[in-house]
Amino acid sequence: MLKRYANAQGYIIVDIITDVGSWLKEERKGLKKLMRMVTDGRIDVVLITYRDRLTRFGYKYLQFFFKEHGVGIEEILHEEKEH
Repeated sequence: MLKRYANAQGYIIVDIITDVGSWLKEERKGLKKLMRMVTDGRIDVVLITYRDRLTRFGYKYLQFFFKEHGVGIEEILHEEKEH
């Protein structure tokens, strides 16, 4: 799904990173790799299905960090929030 979205937007896929079953662990190899890619200027945008796929806690911190490095986060599926 993310690959199709990237292609439809004309994005070049640099890497696909997954951290399976590790959302509460601090030692997330995939997240560390992603953060290195952000700081190295290797990417412009991060595609995610839902924000909790990137992190369960601290999403706004990551969003701020990425933005400070010129990297956007695109959440292609949005959970409907009940009001």
